[in-house]
Amino acid sequence: MTGQIAEAASLAENALSSIDEIGHRQFRAEALDLLAQLKLAQGDRAAGLPLAREALSICDSDGYQVETANALSTIAELEQSAEPARAALAICERIGYRPGLARARAAVTAAELSPRSTHAQPVS
Repeated sequence: MTGQIAEAASLAENALSSIDEIGHRQFRAEALDLLAQLKLAQGDRAAGLPLAREALSICDSDGYQVETANALSTIAELEQSAEPARAALAICERIGYRPGLARARAAVTAAELSPRSTHAQPVS
């Protein structure tokens, strides 16, 4: 599985280079978010976070709501923080983005259960 994730990350980096050549901002944001998720899958949160933040910046400035919610969920997963996931959840509820709702809810729950979270609850 590790080799497959590394291969996927390499393909995403190549796609990002191609997207940069054509200058399509929405595709760039989506590719950055995907690459951030792949970095998370590789266990490299530090490398994924700036990618997800750049994706969020593009989405916020250009008004891509679905992609904004996705980037916020990725940031929540990378930071193990419920706040970005709650922001994603609010967007998903407002626009009716059901796949995003499920992911944002999962990210909120994971962050709240994480020992790194300031909102961690003991599991009984």
